[in-house]
Amino acid sequence: MAVTWDIEITNVDVASKRGNVAAVRTDDSDPLNPQTYTFTSVVLETSQQRSDLLNLIRAKVLEREGKDTAISVFIDNLEASGETALNTWEAGR
Repeated sequence: MAVTWDIEITNVDVASKRGNVAAVRTDDSDPLNPQTYTFTSVVLETSQQRSDLLNLIRAKVLEREGKDTAISVFIDNLEASGETALNTWEAGR
């Protein structure tokens, strides 16, 4: 699994050191479904502010993974219980 990132910074205001940031994460195992994280008017002046933004992006990725896992587990459980119910029904016919 190879993951690549593309970052684009637009609408930069040099006076305030703010810009809009779009970070796109593409996984080669599912290249047609990239994940996009956007942030508006982010202060990018110091290395700490830039590091904070990267940490926020990482946190968003982990949050998304957690939600995706919870959805997958929920669906797997629904499918399993549905199959069991229908198989039990068929066996009793």
